[in-house]
Amino acid sequence: MSQGESNPDGNTQASRFINEFPVFTNQIDLLIAKYEKLVDTEATQLDEINSLKVMVADKDEKIRIHEQRCRELQEEANELRANLEKTKKEHDVKVSELEKKLKAKEEEVGKMINKVEETANSMTWGKAKKLELRLGCKCVLA
Repeated sequence: MSQGESNPDGNTQASRFINEFPVFTNQIDLLIAKYEKLVDTEATQLDEINSLKVMVADKDEKIRIHEQRCRELQEEANELRANLEKTKKEHDVKVSELEKKLKAKEEEVGKMINKVEETANSMTWGKAKKLELRLGCKCVLA
């Protein structure tokens, strides 16, 4: 074929390409739109992932703070328990000492009561003897 001659198959292919070009460009546009949508979806997912990472970091920090506070409270509770035990022992010692003092005082008071009773009895017997003597004398005189 010479240059001047036309190729009927070439024209057909060219014309078919020209006729199909809008369909082809339309498909390319659809693919580009799908790709852009995928990129937007991925960007949204990345934003969500980053947001979740921040939330997890915040929760981790709160957990760390909570655990630290729990350790401090446990130490404080142990200290209070130790102080309570010490105070209880001191109280028990004081109560024991006071019970001993009370017992000693009760014994002392008991001894004093016995002395008072002995004195009262001896005084009563003494007065009774004097009274008896007086009555005896009055009876003899009468």
